[in-house]
Amino acid sequence: MLFGDTVKTSALFQNTISSFFLKRARTVKYCAVFAAYVLCAIGTWGADYTWTGGGTDSNWTTENNWDISGYPRTGDTAIFTGNTEVTAVLDGNITISTIKTGTEGASKVTINTNGYSLTTTNFTVNAGATGSYNTTTVITGNGTLTVSGTATVSSGAEMNVNAANFSGTVTNNRTITCGNGAVTFGETTNSGGITCSTTTTVFNGAVTVSAGGTITGTEGTVTFGGNVTNDGKITASDGAVTFGGNVTNDGEISASSGEITFSGTYGSSTNATAKLTASSGSTYFYSDANFSYTTFDANNGTVLFNSTVTTGQKVTLPNNTVSVNKITIQTSAGGFTA
Repeated sequence: MLFGDTVKTSALFQNTISSFFLKRARTVKYCAVFAAYVLCAIGTWGADYTWTGGGTDSNWTTENNWDISGYPRTGDTAIFTGNTEVTAVLDGNITISTIKTGTEGASKVTINTNGYSLTTTNFTVNAGATGSYNTTTVITGNGTLTVSGTATVSSGAEMNVNAANFSGTVTNNRTITCGNGAVTFGETTNSGGITCSTTTTVFNGAVTVSAGGTITGTEGTVTFGGNVTNDGKITASDGAVTFGGNVTNDGEISASSGEITFSGTYGSSTNATAKLTASSGSTYFYSDANFSYTTFDANNGTVLFNSTVTTGQKVTLPNNTVSVNKITIQTSAGGFTA
């Protein structure tokens, strides 16, 4: 073998070795990228954590309180099961994807916010999947619950909250009770009962109350910012109720001592047998009001019709449907038609 052939062989060997290690490096790189992708995907999908209460305390971040390592946080789901009462206490601000309580018949789940914030995209309160448990979920403490997506209370279940912001959609098929803090609802469909005993309850989105459904304001103020379709019963006991959008009332709206304000139009569907009652409080109408299919009883209260400058106001008053002691008509350039 000549010297030149030796050099060529050595160079070929070096190229082969370099190519081998280059391919291995690329393989390792691709594997690392794939692993990172998988880990990212797992983080995005999140994990399901089921409360066991096996820790030395009831803190949310105590890992032994959950069935798998860690505790539910961003992207994860927290599940509360079983047929015994459980209590979880926040020991920091928590943001997760979903909370499910009452799964498989948990009788009562209490989440003590402990002055912190609990933020979730979805919140579902189930009736017991097995057995005859009436599931109750209580959100207590001085913190705030925020549900940005869908909140659902199933038939046979109950949810009690203090300060809460349901900024997404709310579907209530049983009972929601608002406690001492301000509570805000987004678009709401209610076939059960919602009791507002707080200082301020606000429904920002459209509200539909099905036949048999109720919304009751016992104290403070209740404000409906969107349109309301009522086939059930909306009641203001001591506090004021304000309807900011248009109201279609085919059920009953009443106030025992608080005042009722309609900023949008009021009316009922054709052939409905609706009732509007303001026993001792005042009732204000700031837009058109049609009582063709409504029995309006304001015997001990004051009814005020206040027209606007640009549109005026039209009030339809059929025979034998309105009973009041005092009617105040305040008009401007728009005029008033009755």
